[in-house]
Amino acid sequence: MRPNTSTGHEIAIAGACVALICFFLPWVLVSFVGQSFTEFSGWQLASGATLTFYFQSHDVPAMPILFVIPLLAIGAMVVALLARQRAFLGRLPDDLDMIGGGVISLLILFIGFLYSQQQFASNPSLQPLIGSLLSFEYRIGLYGVALGNLAIIVGSVLNLRYYRSSQLVQAPASPAPRETSI
Repeated sequence: MRPNTSTGHEIAIAGACVALICFFLPWVLVSFVGQSFTEFSGWQLASGATLTFYFQSHDVPAMPILFVIPLLAIGAMVVALLARQRAFLGRLPDDLDMIGGGVISLLILFIGFLYSQQQFASNPSLQPLIGSLLSFEYRIGLYGVALGNLAIIVGSVLNLRYYRSSQLVQAPASPAPRETSI
């Protein structure tokens, strides 16, 4: 660890790397009649995909908002690396930005999955299959993105606490009042 940095930078960088890598790993496993059928990564869900079984194709609608997740992870990684290199950057603004980015990313993840479940449920060709024959299981990529973003938030909060406590310790003592003679 460098002298003017906290471990929060390393936690945020690791979390951003995990979130970025897990975006490309499987997020959802689709099973048909209890047998694993196909998996979708975050990239595939963001760009749209096709679910094909028994010679029938069903479009999985694209959710381009999911592309914001890796962009925010890259942004958090760059900001944390810069903050680690320059002690002055690791103060309040960049940490609040990283906290905001992590929270936004988690909200997009949550809202995106609510939206996708609603899209699947409203698809007339899939309605009879959902629940009885067609089931969905969340995979490591989805959990990794969520945990990576939580690590970004935790690392940023640690940075805020570190810099606030170091500012209190390093605050210059106020000069003694001067006596004036009248």
